[in-house]
Amino acid sequence: MSKMTIVRAVEILDPEHREHYEGIEEVNEACRLGRIALSSVKGCTMTLVDQEHNVFRCDKCSELWRFEADGPDENNWEFCPHCGRRIDHVDGVVSGHVMV
Repeated sequence: MSKMTIVRAVEILDPEHREHYEGIEEVNEACRLGRIALSSVKGCTMTLVDQEHNVFRCDKCSELWRFEADGPDENNWEFCPHCGRRIDHVDGVVSGHVMV
């Protein structure tokens, strides 16, 4: 098989794309390239910006998220729901307690 281009991998990974493949190798290669691309994306930090209302902001997309209780870690958030980046760090909270 020839070296796959990024354009071809994106085409294969598009859920709307329909094509019959002779084998799984081409799909596996597209998945491998997608995995490499996703793993190279830097994560984000969620920062407590409003302690009274329990509001956090993603440092990459600037979206605000309000939690009824606790924060991203305690609510098992691994990714920002807006930008999709992995949450690497939460600022303003230590072991479930707000820093003052």
